[in-house]
Amino acid sequence: MSSTPNEPATPQQPGQDQTSSAPQPGASQAGPPQYGATPPSAPQFGAPPAYGAQPGPAAPGYPGAPQWPGESLQPGGQTPVERPKKVEISFWLIIVAGVLNLVSAILTAMLIGDTAQYRDLVRQMEQSGGSADSLRSTLTVTAIVVGVVQLGLYLLVAFFVRKGANWARILGTVFAALSLLSLVGGNAMSIIVVLLGVAAIVLLYLKDTSPYFAKRPKF
Repeated sequence: MSSTPNEPATPQQPGQDQTSSAPQPGASQAGPPQYGATPPSAPQFGAPPAYGAQPGPAAPGYPGAPQWPGESLQPGGQTPVERPKKVEISFWLIIVAGVLNLVSAILTAMLIGDTAQYRDLVRQMEQSGGSADSLRSTLTVTAIVVGVVQLGLYLLVAFFVRKGANWARILGTVFAALSLLSLVGGNAMSIIVVLLGVAAIVLLYLKDTSPYFAKRPKF
């Protein structure tokens, strides 16, 4: 029975490293990852940052966003500005002025029959065949409606000034300037209303209150 002769071995070239096919020292010999194993370099979701690492900036309003000590962010990422105490005082002065102005209007409507101007109007109404009662009712309702409208304007200026709206400060300045005209021939309560309004507006233009209106968002 004949046997197949073995093939001769390929001669090795001179200088060829016989260990080229052997694994190099320190080389990774890790096989394929096992099923369910997590790669070592894969980041873990929700894992805390490494010790000493500085947290990066986060989007404003994102839950858990890092903030500096003593700082809180408003919607939109704006740092809130602390309301000066004089702005708060001005707010209440405007409110009191508006309420007193309404009270003054009601008293004027109730006491309108004791004025010389009213008696002259009654005389003219009677000569033209009109009724004094209808005149009194008309003047009373008109005075109360004007007082209520003015109170609404006072409240509008007061609440938006408190929020730092510069347009409300300007509108209040215009109203205070116009109210100075009522000092001529006005009663005691109307004079108090004017002084309260002017004092409230002056507080809004002081050195420590003006920046509050420059740093607030537009309304």
